[in-house]
Amino acid sequence: MTTATITPQSAPVGGQLVTFTQAVRDRTPLIDVTGGADDIVAFEVTNSTSVPVFLKIFDTVVAVTPGSTTPDWVFRVAANSSLTYACPDLLVITNGVSLFISLDGGTGVVATLGPSSAVVAQVLVS
Repeated sequence: MTTATITPQSAPVGGQLVTFTQAVRDRTPLIDVTGGADDIVAFEVTNSTSVPVFLKIFDTVVAVTPGSTTPDWVFRVAANSSLTYACPDLLVITNGVSLFISLDGGTGVVATLGPSSAVVAQVLVS
């Protein structure tokens, strides 16, 4: 099952921290997790699987279909590693922050199952 928690952040950071877990073989994207427009400030993805995974970020409040909806941003996370990324110019989300983690690095051509074990992402939005 895909889960998310939203934690308000105190000053000086502010905003919200979205903790997102893509569970074993789950193909359920999280849609509009913050309830509207936001800027993504930074994120960290912890990949404990033996293969690379891809964090896909969508600027949408409507359903995302893995394998056919084109993400706005795609970030590769190597096997058995973490990726921490501070967005120098922010990732501006005008509709809603929607997230999905996949084994497929493409932009929506091939539908694949989610990772073979849980992958955790934390996304800081303001």
